[in-house]
Parts: sequence; structure tokens; C-alpha cells
Amino acid sequence: SPDEPRPDLYTIPFKRELIDLILTGQKVKTYRYGNKFAYLRVGDPVLIQNSQTKEIACSAIVTDKQLTTFKDLPLKEPGHEPYASKAQQRQVFSQYYAYIGREIADSDPFIIFEYQLTLTSNIKSV
Repeated sequence: SPDEPRPDLYTIPFKRELIDLILTGQKVKTYRYGNKFAYLRVGDPVLIQNSQTKEIACSAIVTDKQLTTFKDLPLKEPGHEPYASKAQQRQVFSQYYAYIGREIADSDPFIIFEYQLTLTSNIKSV
């Protein structure tokens, strides 16, 4: 889609309110719609970006990658913010990925990435 946000290849954007959870180590997983980040592999270095300000918050290494569907995304997973219900999770992702022009479907592909901050991660936060 032409409206799809396209960051630099090894930059993963996050909403501002999630950056603090990442910097404090509470958030170490991200669920990404589609295959936009399918090229990322375990061991790849990535930059974590504030999607609003475009500032780089920190750097990390991809430590795990799993392909799944929306239906199978966990609601409560250590290292990821919890969802009260599948309906709430669907609503959140349908807002994040509004550019697809429809609600997220059970069969939509997602990638679960786990990452670990690197020692040089003390780039100033938001």
C-alpha cells in the first residue's frame, strides 16, 4: 500500500508510550502485521525508533522470530503489553494498521519478534 509507513530497513518504529517500556526492559517482544519485516533474522541489529518524533531511542538485537496469525497471537505474554480480550487486541491492531483499510482478520499473518537491547542502548529517550 502506498500509505504504508516505510522506515529504514533495520529500524523498527514504536509508539511513544511503548518506548519507555522498551527502555526499562518490560517490553522485549513486538507483534508485526504482514511480512513487512520478514527479512529480519535472529542476530540482526535493529534501531528502535519513536514513530511520532522519528528519534532513535535505542539499539537492539533480534533474538527470536516466529511466524503466526492474528488468531494465534497471545493476549498475555511475558515481555509484551497485555490485552484484556481478543476484541481489544483486534481493535488496537486495526488502529495501528489502519492503512490496510479494514479490520484485522483472524487469518492475517503476523511476525512475533523478540529483541534484546544492546549495551550501546543509552541513546536518550523521548
